[in-house]
Amino acid sequence: MPLTGAEKTRRYREKLKNERPDEYAAQCKRNLDRLKSKKKKNTEMSSEEAELQRKKWREEKRKHCAKIKKIKSITKCTNEPENPIDGSDLITLNRFRRKCRFLLKKCRYLQQCTDKLKTQKEKYKKRLYRLKIKDMKEINDLNLTITKMRAREEVLESTLQKTYRGTKSQNDKKILKKIVDNSTNKTVVTKMLGLIGKARVQKRKRNQINVYEITQFYLRDDVSRITSGRKETRTQHKEKKQIRYLMDTLVESYKKYKDGGGRYGLTSFFNHKPFYVLSPHLNARDTCLCIKHSNLEFLHSAIRRCGALKMGMRQVLSNVACDTKSYTCMYDKCESCKDKKLNFESSENSKTDDSNIVSWLRWERQDHTYSKKEGIETKQIKTKRTKKITKSGTLEDLKKFFNEELHNFKKHYYNMQQQQSQYRKAISQLKDNEVVLVCDFSESYEAKLASEIQAMHFGASKHQITLHTGMVYWHNKSQSFCTLAESNNHQPPAIWAHLTPIIQLIKEETPNLDVIHFFTDGPSSQYRQKNNFFLFAYFAKKLQLNFATWSFFESGHGKSVADGIGGSVKRTLDRKVCQGVDVTDAKDAYDILKQCLKVTKVFLVPDSAITAITHILPRNIQPLKGTLQVHQIMTHDENIIKFRDVSCFCEPLRGRCACFQPQIHSVVSKTNRGGDRIQRVQSLAKPPELAQPECQVFDDISLQHVNNQIKHKGIIDSLEGGSLDSALPDLVGTFDISDMESLKSLDVNINNSEGPVELMDINVMPIIFAPVPKSTVRQTPGKENKTIKKTFTICQKCKASVVGRKANCMSCKKNYCEECTAGPQKWDYLCDICLEGGSLAGVILYVIIFIVLVYVLN
Repeated sequence: MPLTGAEKTRRYREKLKNERPDEYAAQCKRNLDRLKSKKKKNTEMSSEEAELQRKKWREEKRKHCAKIKKIKSITKCTNEPENPIDGSDLITLNRFRRKCRFLLKKCRYLQQCTDKLKTQKEKYKKRLYRLKIKDMKEINDLNLTITKMRAREEVLESTLQKTYRGTKSQNDKKILKKIVDNSTNKTVVTKMLGLIGKARVQKRKRNQINVYEITQFYLRDDVSRITSGRKETRTQHKEKKQIRYLMDTLVESYKKYKDGGGRYGLTSFFNHKPFYVLSPHLNARDTCLCIKHSNLEFLHSAIRRCGALKMGMRQVLSNVACDTKSYTCMYDKCESCKDKKLNFESSENSKTDDSNIVSWLRWERQDHTYSKKEGIETKQIKTKRTKKITKSGTLEDLKKFFNEELHNFKKHYYNMQQQQSQYRKAISQLKDNEVVLVCDFSESYEAKLASEIQAMHFGASKHQITLHTGMVYWHNKSQSFCTLAESNNHQPPAIWAHLTPIIQLIKEETPNLDVIHFFTDGPSSQYRQKNNFFLFAYFAKKLQLNFATWSFFESGHGKSVADGIGGSVKRTLDRKVCQGVDVTDAKDAYDILKQCLKVTKVFLVPDSAITAITHILPRNIQPLKGTLQVHQIMTHDENIIKFRDVSCFCEPLRGRCACFQPQIHSVVSKTNRGGDRIQRVQSLAKPPELAQPECQVFDDISLQHVNNQIKHKGIIDSLEGGSLDSALPDLVGTFDISDMESLKSLDVNINNSEGPVELMDINVMPIIFAPVPKSTVRQTPGKENKTIKKTFTICQKCKASVVGRKANCMSCKKNYCEECTAGPQKWDYLCDICLEGGSLAGVILYVIIFIVLVYVLN
């Protein structure tokens, strides 16, 4: 049988003791030293520790003495008799000893249990005593409270009885009867009042709250602004919505709701706020604030800090205008309020005197100079920067400045309110043959790859994708859209290239379309400029629309539903990039969005579409004076638009009305300044005395220019009849003319000329197209480009001003522009008059030059 661990250890100690006594003694000494090191002397103990140690020693001593005494008592009884004991007596004695040990052990256990029970008894006895004292105290307090309540009840009972008995009016008695209905113990209260019958009250039906009305108010663009960030969303019950932030406090928004005819109280107004409409916070600060609103708010806050003004901005505007909803008052055309100034608090009531210095904040554009190193030289370049600065002055100057800014702000405030209200009105009152189109350019999306190297991530290798988003509203539905393009051009040709597939979609959905209302913001580089005015009138005519309007939101207040759609599109692309899909260009983004977006319509706009529309623009577009003040343009005829300061969609004319004094403007000037870009090839009479040359020299650039002109004419002709199917290349397709037979088959009628233009075979046309002249800009390495001063000349044919490039007839010495000469020419140009025989010397000179050229080429 294997040995246990204890047996092995015991044998090892015996062996060590017998065979190596010195080592065993050393081990015993080490063990003794270890025990002594752990043992603490009395001199090293504190008084409490020493007392505990003595108590422990006494307990151990008591146990030791009891053990010795017990052993002695047992051994005394079991001493061996004089006579030897046999085996049976020894077994009996051992049994007795075991029984005694068991009884002693049981006795000790029972003694411990008894001590423990005694301790618990004392504990609960003390606890019961404390509870009795606490209960007695609470009972005394309750008795005092009950006594007070009884006294109050008696007083109330007697007062109600006297009041009810002394009341003669039935309405007052009904009020007292309502107390009975609201009481939990109706029987007692009824007897107390002395009522015979039961107070009967008819239950009224609870008013049903129109949640849609409150929700639509919160979603108005003048109440809350929509965010465009791809991460600015909230989800509730699996419904994801773009976050909107309130433009004002909840109380001020409620006042605006009541002023507009709201029916519900503040509690219902707050409880039915959409979950995605939030109050703004620091992390969600608006970085697209209106500079006019911000500067006036700074002035208003500074005056209120001084105690000179206690009104809010809405009350301030009401004090300086007869009616804040009146065009005459807010445009300072009202005789009674155009010179009205705001009355401030007197200096006695204000915290500071008018002569005290105060400070306020303001946004301003300031000159900024920075250094730029070009080669060895360092140049100082001046530019403009917008900064928030702190201004200071006397309180009197601040009041005067505030009054001046307030009168300028009235017009801006009215424009903002009017454009927002007319926008809502246009959408809510649409007819079957009308649509509203809201659009805007979203921030360009930066192409991303699932994994990128450092040089691409931090470098300038990333491509920008243009996003043009918006919403189309019909009378019974709406449709969101997004168009993508590789080109980062935001000019009017690009705008209409983006709008072309959307209008085609509208035409398919609404065959009887007669009116389109456009709503956009008003940047002068994009929507609000002369080129867009021309294209607006041009496409309205080509689409066979009876009427069309284009309304611009007030500057700084152009946030609309288009910004939210842009954020949703970017969020979708980012999610696909995180899943390992690369977005390198507009085509990749188009494929992803086409697959992922189920509600939003997605279109891809090629660069050739923008180029094609660019050729439509003539050179004689007439700018509209005061363009930045215009907020609505209307058209029903090509090249003619009407414009006014603010929009109006009053019934039943809806844009055709004469409100706000609309004026007429012709987008194309009557005088031909340069002519259309749609040019014809000049007809040439072949001189009979000239033989066909063996070789001709043609410039590829010039021939390409002629082909582009004819191709562009085909695009314009295809727009007739209101169809956009062949309006733009790659969207639908264009035709190209490369051979002479196709060129002759076209009857190009330009500039109101009668009959088709006679075209001469290019193979016998004795004209040499020279290369395009070099640019007048001198390229000098290491130095800034210097531009030569340009001179103006008058074309003898179209009477237009010509800058730089021109052709000079070798015979009559007259100047002609490139458009009249069918392309750039050098020194070998002869005008039509000279070629048609008007000048014999010119014909002779032309023949001589032609023969010399043929000789040189041979």
